[in-house]
Amino acid sequence: MTMPPPPSSPNDPPDVASESAAPDNSSRAHESVSSASLTEPGSRQARGDTESVAVSPTAPATAAPSQLVQLKEYCDSLGLKCTIEVDPDYVAIELKNGRTTRTVFIGSEEVAANLLSSPLNDITFLGDYVAVCSYKERWIEAAVRPLGSGSRNFVSRRAIFGTAAVRSEQQAEIEIPGTGGLSLRLTEKPGILSALDYFLPIYLRIEGIGVAQHDQATRLLEDLSNSLFMQIDFRFDAALALVTDRAQSRRIFSSRGKLDEDNLLAYPRFSYDKSPSSLYWYARSATSMPLLQFLAFYQCIEFFFPQFSRTETISRIRNVLKNPAFDWTKDADINTVVNATVDSRRGLLLDERRQLGAALRQCVDAVALRDFLHETEERKKFYDSGYKKISEKRVVPADENNLVEQTAERIYDIRCKVVHTKNLDAGEISEMILPFSEESELMTEDVALVKFLARKVLIASSSPLQA
Repeated sequence: MTMPPPPSSPNDPPDVASESAAPDNSSRAHESVSSASLTEPGSRQARGDTESVAVSPTAPATAAPSQLVQLKEYCDSLGLKCTIEVDPDYVAIELKNGRTTRTVFIGSEEVAANLLSSPLNDITFLGDYVAVCSYKERWIEAAVRPLGSGSRNFVSRRAIFGTAAVRSEQQAEIEIPGTGGLSLRLTEKPGILSALDYFLPIYLRIEGIGVAQHDQATRLLEDLSNSLFMQIDFRFDAALALVTDRAQSRRIFSSRGKLDEDNLLAYPRFSYDKSPSSLYWYARSATSMPLLQFLAFYQCIEFFFPQFSRTETISRIRNVLKNPAFDWTKDADINTVVNATVDSRRGLLLDERRQLGAALRQCVDAVALRDFLHETEERKKFYDSGYKKISEKRVVPADENNLVEQTAERIYDIRCKVVHTKNLDAGEISEMILPFSEESELMTEDVALVKFLARKVLIASSSPLQA
């Protein structure tokens, strides 16, 4: 017996649908037993309604399965709002979701039987996520999906769970112990969410939580999952995200990842700012849109411009003041301090370029950048001869002293072309890079470069995790 999908609104009856059989439901042909009685011999009157509808003798109405009836009675005993329908058979249960509720639909007798032992009255959904929490039992369970449109048939289990998971037919699981009684589990094993009709390839479970409020639990889920997913993406190139759209639970996802010999995950130690993290994940999800992806990675870096520019300015001023020859009574020396802070001859756009350079200088090691540019033969060839098709600004891996500055120049020039703004350097105007153009299709390596830079900036700007 299959479960119906969620209705378009909490008050609409669900459509008749399943993965194995999906009769036409465009006109919502089925009717609740509560709205009609049967006129064939032996049919039953439904809740005393007087209007009659003839039903074919070959498709008589049946009572709801006993397990669904028991689930309805169980929910009633817990004080949960619950309704039961037949043809199709399902139970609709309203569960807490912060200050509101969320309705789940149970149509499987096996699932209904399992829920009879679940503390449904202690479960609350968290925000807009496919995630539930039990304050009493101190756990959070959240559905996880891979990001990107390059999904094939299955999640890259090898990248996340290790090579043993590939050879095993069993559902994989890894546990990551933390501090203060907290622990994380990434698992393929279905839990309470699958019983509530949310089927995803991976679930994240946080155990040992010490919160008792919806907003606190939601923030804990966001912070820990974001930090863990950053670690997984940085190490295995496998982008994961919490599920927010119920429709996603009926799709099959896969994630592209690469094998890491050391695939053991550590409990998250660092926290990443929410705003740039959001830009980073947005870029990771826009895999089929290189211009949008490039710009989102750039904006992730741009978020930290004030922070790193201020640090560099403070360093310049400190060096001026540390000069034994500095005399605060002389205008010329004071002017040196002013010049270290503001360059009045520069325009706003060039100032942004300097801020990009300041951020990269403080976050990116030239040797690591050189190794990245030499990582593949295709990348080496592109930055040796093919780079001009995107930008005239060249990066020379052998020139480690100037490599970071060259990279900043190239990234900023491409940024101008992507957003169609003028490059005010020498009064020139950057040629546009338009969507679906030949240039946009050749941006693979530059998108990979700005992603590499965004990761470095996120790591440098992270702070110790407080959880």
